[in-house]
Amino acid sequence: MFPTTTTELEHEDPFVMLIGVVLSARCTDAAVSKCLPKLFANGETPQDLLKLGQAEVAKRISSITYYNNKSRYIIGICHEIIKRNNIVPRTLEELETLPGVGRKTANIMLLFAFDQIAFPVDTHVFRVCNCTGLAPGKTPREVEEKLKIRVPKHYAQSSHRLLILYGRHVCKARPKCTGCFKVTDF
Repeated sequence: MFPTTTTELEHEDPFVMLIGVVLSARCTDAAVSKCLPKLFANGETPQDLLKLGQAEVAKRISSITYYNNKSRYIIGICHEIIKRNNIVPRTLEELETLPGVGRKTANIMLLFAFDQIAFPVDTHVFRVCNCTGLAPGKTPREVEEKLKIRVPKHYAQSSHRLLILYGRHVCKARPKCTGCFKVTDF
C-alpha cells in the first residue's frame, strides 16, 4: 500500500534536517520542502542563518505556520549548535534542550538523521496505535513506550512512516472503521 517509507525531510546534514523538522511542526513536509531552499539560499550552517538575523529568517519561512515562533527557535538553535562546536546533539536528552525541540522532534532526529532506534509519536501515530490496539495509551509517551516493546527493532524506521501514512490515508481523524483491522484480529 505504501512502498516508500522514508521521510520527505531526509537530508544528509543533521543541522539542515533539524531545522526542517522544527519547521514541520503543524505544517506539511511538502510545504517545508518548498521553503527550505529559500531559507538556506545563503548557506546551510548555523553561522549563515545567524548572519541573516531573525527578521530575515522569518521572512524566508513566512509561507509556513507559526513562522515568527519558528524563526526565534531557529536563531536559538543556531546559537546552541555553535556553542557545541557545530555538532548537532545525538541523544534524546541533549536534543530536547534545544529551543523548539520537543520529544517528537528529538525522536525524529534520532531515527532519521542518526539511524538510532526511536519511535516519534505524532497525531497520526497516536491515533492509529490507539484505534488498532497496536500500542494504546493516553499520552504520546505511553504510546512510544509500548511501540518500543511491540515493534521489532528492524522495523523501527519503516514503522514510523507506515503508521503516519496509514493515519493520513486509511485511519483518518474522522475514521469510518467498518473494515479496519484491530491488533486483536491476529
